[in-house]
Amino acid sequence: NLVYVTSNQDKFAEARELLPGLRRESMDITEIQGSPREIIEDKVEKAYDSVGEPCIVDDASLMIDDLAGSPGPYVKDFLDGLSAKRIGELFAGSRATACLHLGYRDDETLKVFQSSIQGCIVL
Repeated sequence: NLVYVTSNQDKFAEARELLPGLRRESMDITEIQGSPREIIEDKVEKAYDSVGEPCIVDDASLMIDDLAGSPGPYVKDFLDGLSAKRIGELFAGSRATACLHLGYRDDETLKVFQSSIQGCIVL
């Protein structure tokens, strides 16, 4: 039994295609400020404390070169202020790195996995 703690139904649907036995627990987790690793470790600890069973959480980051690596792990707040279209208009052609951190926690283990891809912002 593995629980994906996310408030995003679309993310859960995609994850469930890969892990059919996956269950979802919907909750918003208050995020700390810090490095991507500190943020994901804190999120998975809070999720585990809440659900009390093995769980995973995720956190995305976007580092735009023309913004010296910002917004980083604060991309969600950044998108609240600017739409994806507006970001494309402002930063078209800028190099960027998208990163996904996945945290796993059970009774004995906390693990963090990271994947990233580099590209350019397009309009």
